[in-house]
Amino acid sequence: MKNRFTFLLFALLLSIPVVGQEISPKMLDYAKRFNDKSKHIEVTYRGKFIKSVYGDRTIESYLIGAIFQKENGDLLSLTFPAKNGAMIKPLIALHETVEIKVSGDQEFLEKAPYKTTSTRKAEKELSKKISGIGSLLEVRTKKEVFLIEPNSIEANKTGLRNSQTFETVIAAKVLSSTKIKGREYLLFLENGDSLLAKKFISNNDDHIESAFVSYVRPVKNYIAGSVVKTKNTLEMAHGMIIGSKYGNSIMPSFGQISMFLDQKTGVANELVPNELGLISYLETQSANERITYRFSENDAKAIDSFIRNHKNEELSLFYRNRTNNGYFRSEHYNFLYALCTNKDTLRLYGFAQAKENYETESEEVSGVVTGIDLERVNKDDVLRGVVLDGKFYIKISTRIASSVSNLIKEGKTIKIEGWKRNGLEGEINKLGYGIFIPSKITVDGTTFKDQVNLTRSL
Repeated sequence: MKNRFTFLLFALLLSIPVVGQEISPKMLDYAKRFNDKSKHIEVTYRGKFIKSVYGDRTIESYLIGAIFQKENGDLLSLTFPAKNGAMIKPLIALHETVEIKVSGDQEFLEKAPYKTTSTRKAEKELSKKISGIGSLLEVRTKKEVFLIEPNSIEANKTGLRNSQTFETVIAAKVLSSTKIKGREYLLFLENGDSLLAKKFISNNDDHIESAFVSYVRPVKNYIAGSVVKTKNTLEMAHGMIIGSKYGNSIMPSFGQISMFLDQKTGVANELVPNELGLISYLETQSANERITYRFSENDAKAIDSFIRNHKNEELSLFYRNRTNNGYFRSEHYNFLYALCTNKDTLRLYGFAQAKENYETESEEVSGVVTGIDLERVNKDDVLRGVVLDGKFYIKISTRIASSVSNLIKEGKTIKIEGWKRNGLEGEINKLGYGIFIPSKITVDGTTFKDQVNLTRSL
């Protein structure tokens, strides 16, 4: 019950502009009363559905409500779980008199205590105030009765934000584009997708004006029985999609859910390892320049096989130039998402891959520091790992880096206790390092302990 209340309070606050102020006692009271079903009443009304209401959070939001006009002319804003959308949509479209059963706080059913973005938008479109709010329980037409399943937290999550898998689209033909408002443009593609993008942000301008576009999009998993406003419109990221340093996760930045890819051509020159000794860079050569691309370690064998099969052939490389950690001042890389020849295409993991795995028994390793791995995060160099005796790479988490970074120097002996990483199927460990996550690091006789969570990478 406590978790459900927290969710409803959070959702309520998101719908109301709050700038630099505390949550008022009245707002807390509204949230409690909205959540306390034991004190809600059930009321029957006659009237007509006059408008569908979709969620506020993305351009691909679920159908989660409707505006109902009672026989006396008053408007009621009703909500229901997204999984009922397919059943409710035809009823909203009937525009005929029906009987509905609604539950809610007695006062709120007659006078809405707050207005969501969708509610305010509906009032503007209908040129009429909405008097009350409630939850839809039942719809009775002349022929049938439709029962609404009880609400749940999961009901109103968007399929896109649940998506953990992304795919790369190469050279999709642009049929037309139109200006929506301000800097926003909508591109209509031959493959059925529509891309919503803003000009004057990153290099979106070039893509908006292109005849063909390449981009990364999520593989969408929708709630069964739901309806979305559009299943094929993707909002393009203003900047980048960021992942962890070692490519084991992916996260849309700034709430965006897709991004354009740039393209260059070149001949594969060399595969290069990263600080862990794992192949994760591809150097290419064109007539005018040498360019290095970065990719997920788990794509190494696939890329190696591809460039061997197309030795000395010109490749088209689809990538996004971005930082590794989301900070603009950090080092930028050309993150690779696909390679193409005239006849063949290799789509990559795009930095969404299987989690790393480790040995179940920890072990001790000691040695002389022969290398230090620093990552530029915004304006600072952050310790990410050390190499011991030229054969072990020790990952250092941000939790412990601040404590040991000033103590660890090349030539100094340190000891660690931790778990050895098992290689992934698609990797190439060129330098042969044994890679460890430590739970303890001993430097100059002092032991530093870390709370290691082996369900995710550092």
